[in-house]
Amino acid sequence: PKPQTPNPKPQTPCEFCQSEIIHKQFLNPQLILQNSINGMTSILSPTILILALVMVITGTINAIANKSQTHAGFNHPLMMTIEMFLGEYLNLLILVVPLIFSSVWRKSHFEEVRENAKKAQRSTSVSFFRLGLGGFLDTFGSGMQMLSIMLLPTSIWQMLRNGTVIFVVLFTIFYLKQKIPRHQWLAVGILMIGFLIVGYASNIKVKTDSLKEGEGNAILGFIILLISLGFTGFQYTYQEKLSMDYEFDPKRLIGAESVVGALSIFILYFVTSNIKCPNEGLCGNNLTFDDPSTAINQMLSNGTIRFWFIVIIFSIMIFNLTGLYLTKKVSSMFRIIVDSIRTILVWVISIYMGLEDFGWSRFYFQMPGFLLLLLGNLIFNEILVIRCFGFDSELRSSKKETEEQLKIDE
Repeated sequence: PKPQTPNPKPQTPCEFCQSEIIHKQFLNPQLILQNSINGMTSILSPTILILALVMVITGTINAIANKSQTHAGFNHPLMMTIEMFLGEYLNLLILVVPLIFSSVWRKSHFEEVRENAKKAQRSTSVSFFRLGLGGFLDTFGSGMQMLSIMLLPTSIWQMLRNGTVIFVVLFTIFYLKQKIPRHQWLAVGILMIGFLIVGYASNIKVKTDSLKEGEGNAILGFIILLISLGFTGFQYTYQEKLSMDYEFDPKRLIGAESVVGALSIFILYFVTSNIKCPNEGLCGNNLTFDDPSTAINQMLSNGTIRFWFIVIIFSIMIFNLTGLYLTKKVSSMFRIIVDSIRTILVWVISIYMGLEDFGWSRFYFQMPGFLLLLLGNLIFNEILVIRCFGFDSELRSSKKETEEQLKIDE
């Protein structure tokens, strides 16, 4: 008899719904290896290269646009989070409209979900609240990231977001109860060192830095961003847990998270509009922490803010659409290269546009920190293999298992 094929590990839904799709980390060594093998064959495709270029451009534009808004005096983190969500809602409409208006597509869709659930022996009965909880986490995580960009140089903010994988690993151990391979522990250690070095660089005062970026406020921005990465890391891990226990279409997850995320923002706005402003660099006015009426008035009366508002929405929409395709088609190595190019572009353009200032004292720390973050990602995704001290022992074992599984599938 033909050997029974083990249940395949479900595809993690956050590949489809996160605004930072390119940062998705696969913790399963077999998935990493198989993804790299399959993805490398299509890298030179003109379609892939064009989409990668579009993704780099729109991702860079999005980071620059967010910082430009704050430089125009728009210090409203919750409204900036709403801008991001609006871009994601446009993605949702593109994905869901065919299901609404095409009975053939709808029938095929639900048949596929039931068939996948049967093969994987997972339930399709998952509550709306359980699916939507990620939206609550996304609201807090994204809101705090928008808050931190007001206080940090754009390039440092972009680099530090690579620290999400550190929290993903921690939650994978303590929440999912999964074992992390030795070489990935090494990668996390390198990432932590790079993360701290870049964080220290943010506190180095450049002579012409703006008042909101510099000693004191930079430390606060670093702490806020660190907390936001914790929310984002748990969101990724929670979504992976859902995909392990239930079978559902990622579009349903996006819809549930969108509704819960919108409700979370309204609740937060009610709270923040009644909290006295704790720091001049954090508030859109001198009275309350964040007030929606002030944000809307600024947007209506300031053409620059309106321009960046539109740019943010459409850049995140296009970024997600290209990421949706590339995540399934390219290797982890290709994604890291694309992300590194985007980070460097954000750095160069921010200096050119005057959004941050260049100083050798900061550069001497920021560049080594960035290289360590890049090195950690290469080791974590098993693109760079350390063949000493047993760091490749589990990788050799997983490679053998993957090859045997491929033979069975054939």
